[in-house]
Amino acid sequence: MPKYDDKVCPHCGQKALVPIVYGQPKWEIFKDQEAGKSMFGGCMLKQNSKRWGCKECGARGSNEELSL
Repeated sequence: MPKYDDKVCPHCGQKALVPIVYGQPKWEIFKDQEAGKSMFGGCMLKQNSKRWGCKECGARGSNEELSL
């Protein structure tokens, strides 16, 4: 899972990006989401699924938008 610590949101300019996690949710995913370490994206990962989310503005995007 990529780290987004040094990346800024292309929508609001804040360093508040976290990975979006897909799949069958486990307890750890909910704990990470509550702690602001990740966002839950749903059960199904598709080819065009968003990979990161911004905790400040709520934007979601792909790694290509961040040059990863």
